[in-house]
Amino acid sequence: MSMDKAELERFIETVIANFPHDDGYPPNIIDRIFYEIEQSATFIGRYHRLVRNTTKGEKAINPWIGKLVKQYTAMENNKLKVPAQLSSLIETYTELK
Repeated sequence: MSMDKAELERFIETVIANFPHDDGYPPNIIDRIFYEIEQSATFIGRYHRLVRNTTKGEKAINPWIGKLVKQYTAMENNKLKVPAQLSSLIETYTELK
């Protein structure tokens, strides 16, 4: 089954909307968003449904989440791939600036 991009977009918009950003977003925003997903029963349930409903699972969903976080925060890639420190849903992520 192909990924439901519209549902994924709505989901990530919701997660980002709940993230405090009065002083801007930190470079590790992608790791923090995945951590926020893990910490919320509602968010992790939606995440797992999206993964289950996609033929490539996390390999398809996780990169899209990173792209959407970049898009919604209007940040740029730092081109530095680093190990995830907060989230166990990802191994690495690209820092944003």
